[in-house]
Amino acid sequence: MIEVRIGLDAYRIATAELPLSARRVPGMPSVLGASAEVVGAGDGAAVIVLSDPAPDELSELPDGLRVVVDREWLRPDVVADAVTATAADAAAMFVAECAAPSGGGRRILREAIGWLRELSGEELVLREVGTAAGGAMALFDAGDRAATVLFTELSDPLARPRLRALAVGVERTEVEIDALGATSVTVSSETGDLRLPARRESRQRLALRRAIDAAGGAEVRDLEQLRLDDALAAAILESHKRR
Repeated sequence: MIEVRIGLDAYRIATAELPLSARRVPGMPSVLGASAEVVGAGDGAAVIVLSDPAPDELSELPDGLRVVVDREWLRPDVVADAVTATAADAAAMFVAECAAPSGGGRRILREAIGWLRELSGEELVLREVGTAAGGAMALFDAGDRAATVLFTELSDPLARPRLRALAVGVERTEVEIDALGATSVTVSSETGDLRLPARRESRQRLALRRAIDAAGGAEVRDLEQLRLDDALAAAILESHKRR
């Protein structure tokens, strides 16, 4: 049985939904701002769960942590569905479009970049940034192929972000996350469109299950990947700011 310390109320329900593998114990996570902390039954090393951390929170994290990141716009189960359905080697290019008010631009942009990284299966190298009053466009190398991200800055400060990512080749995989956060994955080919079943598990329960696996020894690279995505998003928005 794995012990869980709760730092965010949504994870109380998630812990209760895993009665055979997790139990809540008193106390707060040892890392300030953590959503939950899972303590392994073996070496006792903790796995921290972070929910959509702000950019400044990433720089404040101590070194040596094992971290599962609960990313609303880049759920690993939906990623796995999209990647499995995509013939990544056959895709010629990758495109992501995202939109958000200026205050949320960096978060949604890093998630769009994360989708490009996941769909291509490659580390992205930023090549060029073009900016305009209403947003920015960035070109990446994804191995020997191209990837593009388009960011639109919404004038309504209360508007919800939106995101769409495409892998384009003989078949096309489209991932769309609407303003309400609903995600759809559609694979299109010459035989028609196939919409994959929606995932129903809560993101908090998914994150806790992954943290429990990590406490048992499973590899987790969430924080490393998030920092890479965030650094690229910051570089794009810095160019936009200098315009």
